[in-house]
Amino acid sequence: MLLAVQAQAESLGTAGQVQTPPQVTTVTVSLGRGGQAQIPQPQVVTDKSTYNQGELLQFSGTGFTHQKAVFACLSVDHTSTTYTCVGPYTADDNGGVTGSMQVGDNIPPGLEYFACADNATSTLSNPVPLTITYIATFQESGIAVGVTWGVTVAGTHYSTASSAIDVGGFAQEVSYSYDLTVAGPPSSGTQFVCSTGCSGAVSGATTVSANYKTQYYLTTQANPFGAGTVSPSSGWHDANTLVTVSETQNGNEPFAGWSCVGSVGCTGSSPSVGVIMNGPGTAIANFGAPMNFDFRLSNSGSSSNPGGIAVARKKSGSITITVALVNGPSQTVSLSCSRANGSPLPTGVTCSFNPASGKPLFTSTLTITVTKSATAGYYTIKVTGTAGSLSRITLFTLQVT
Repeated sequence: MLLAVQAQAESLGTAGQVQTPPQVTTVTVSLGRGGQAQIPQPQVVTDKSTYNQGELLQFSGTGFTHQKAVFACLSVDHTSTTYTCVGPYTADDNGGVTGSMQVGDNIPPGLEYFACADNATSTLSNPVPLTITYIATFQESGIAVGVTWGVTVAGTHYSTASSAIDVGGFAQEVSYSYDLTVAGPPSSGTQFVCSTGCSGAVSGATTVSANYKTQYYLTTQANPFGAGTVSPSSGWHDANTLVTVSETQNGNEPFAGWSCVGSVGCTGSSPSVGVIMNGPGTAIANFGAPMNFDFRLSNSGSSSNPGGIAVARKKSGSITITVALVNGPSQTVSLSCSRANGSPLPTGVTCSFNPASGKPLFTSTLTITVTKSATAGYYTIKVTGTAGSLSRITLFTLQVT
């Protein structure tokens, strides 16, 4: 009994040369009576026993009909009955054939079979069992550049400081789980927490992505120590969220106001206060003599120029000014702008704030308008916040183009 192979060979040119490129054909191998297949004469060997999807399989065979079309075939159903074939190749004078084929993504992972179909005799070489494996790519978004993160795949942990990890060698479905919490740079007060796509399973070549959110560490404390308590306790909070902290007196020292240190901003002076998590920082409940009011200014620059803003003549641009509370009960702060030495803005340059005043914490949009009479160049601009006799500044560079 012979194995019946359904395949179509490409026509041969003169002197037995095969026309290129190779064609891809699917063949079905049927068994004879009793379900037993006669082992054919041709034999093949492969350069390896395990291949990743997408890898090149090298083979050689003997016992084929001289100068006839031979197809390289790889099973696609784990049973060595249905094949994807590439060819034709031409046997040499001794019936030997060598060649290669790409292990396509359509070849399922697991145990498959490789054989060569001799088109002349409609027989199939004795199938060679192979293990087909795959590579999965794991990506992340939201983690700062250079921070090491990891993912556990099939019980093994892999880590990297880049944005993706390639993990391979699997012949079946495997489960994965990303690191739920990733520490930021040392002493940064920053961590990254997996929010979506954190776990699952893969069964073939694919790309998986998980999203991380940023958290900052908020320290809460009483000053002086023991004069009161602050809740919640120190801990992690999502970036750019509002955290309400409250104070409770432990003795006779009166509550004197809040102090915010670092990248957090306080939004009030009552026993409960909202803290904006712009970054890591400390919220301090002060007890004893009332704290004097203080504030600070900062600016955002622009997306293309973090240290300032570039504005073309006859155009306008804007940046954000942040007014944050440092100490004491909040008071109204008014904003103005000038050159760094206090002199008026350059000719043809004007500024406006929206809003022009407010109680910390607040932000104001500073719009710079440049007319055609302005002179191109770089200028250091000063924004001044004034509250009574108290003033604070922030500087940025204006480029007129």
